[in-house]
Amino acid sequence: MEFAKILPVLLKRFKTTTIAKNETHIGEVRGQIDWGETTKERLARNYKDRTIFSTSESVRS
Repeated sequence: MEFAKILPVLLKRFKTTTIAKNETHIGEVRGQIDWGETTKERLARNYKDRTIFSTSESVRS
């Protein structure tokens, strides 16, 4: 019972971290598009392929 009483206080102190993860996807977009990296990836791989996107996605843990 004591644990249930102090649980709201413990949850307020709970720490989370957020990390920006950069990935390159072909044919799908997950997260915010990084147009500078997208352009670099397209030039490095195949400049005519408009399905290549570099994105930055936030991951919370």
